[in-house]
Amino acid sequence: MDFELSQCVALQADDPKAAHSFYTEVLGFPVDSDSGIPAIDAGPLTLFVDEKKHCSGLLMELLVDDVEAARGYLEANGCEVVSWSGAGHACIIRDPFGVHYNIFQR
Repeated sequence: MDFELSQCVALQADDPKAAHSFYTEVLGFPVDSDSGIPAIDAGPLTLFVDEKKHCSGLLMELLVDDVEAARGYLEANGCEVVSWSGAGHACIIRDPFGVHYNIFQR
């Protein structure tokens, strides 16, 4: 199974507006206007600030060729599905160490 760490990271926050303001105004990260949705250009990463839905803090993203095959592989290796909507939608897993990932089909 081939996994690639995406450059997109979501920040799940109780107050997304305050979080967005902190990262743009306090830390000075520019807004990424090319993404089509509110995003922050944080150097090598694009930070998407979103309302907390699946976990607190950072939600990294793994890119795969087949999201359903990745699900089976990850579950067989100790990961737990938190939320699963299928290819092109939120597919959130928690690894055995508590880290949350969105599995996204390329």
